[in-house]
Amino acid sequence: SYVDERRAPLRFDTGGASYIGHVYPVLAADGQATVARVLLAHSADNYWAPYRELGKSGVVIAVLILLIAALVGIGVSRATLTRPIMALAEATRHIAAGDLTHQVRVRRRDELGQLATSFNHMLADLSTSQAELERNRRRFHDFAESSSDWLWETGHGGRFVYVSSGVTETLGMAPESFLDRTLAEVFPRDDLAELMGRLAPAEDRRCYPFKELECTVTL
Repeated sequence: SYVDERRAPLRFDTGGASYIGHVYPVLAADGQATVARVLLAHSADNYWAPYRELGKSGVVIAVLILLIAALVGIGVSRATLTRPIMALAEATRHIAAGDLTHQVRVRRRDELGQLATSFNHMLADLSTSQAELERNRRRFHDFAESSSDWLWETGHGGRFVYVSSGVTETLGMAPESFLDRTLAEVFPRDDLAELMGRLAPAEDRRCYPFKELECTVTL
């Protein structure tokens, strides 16, 4: 048989099974001469079994580490990115609902924190502008109620949002007959196309001041 004095693994087959072993010299009493050699071997399956178990354990540990890293990453992402974005989205829903008092609760020193601060400043400016607009509207209404002129306010699409008492009293009509309706809807028997074109121009046209436009309405 082949002998490797450096104790390299010796592989051989016998009895239909594979073995791996090492050959060790047996020295004489003087410690110099080799009087015999001893072969210590075990089956190849047993030889590689610890390594296979180690490999399986390594795979399991690696998977666990990846899972823990993923969970930590999700948690950090939710805390550092998802929640601030959700807070900003919640603020946009409040704005869409007309609530300009909502504040974005994001306390950070990075770009998201700066965005939240800018968002809150924008909300404050919008709230101030809305309050000023409401004060101007109330002043207009107070003036309109004390005037003998016919004064009204229309919104998008030329629909009435306010009519002065001079209009309703002179025509003998309730304010509800005008609100959220156009002049053409209030007086369907009359040709008010020219006036409606001034009050509700097409999308590609801008509103502009006009005067001395006469129209006839039928009660």
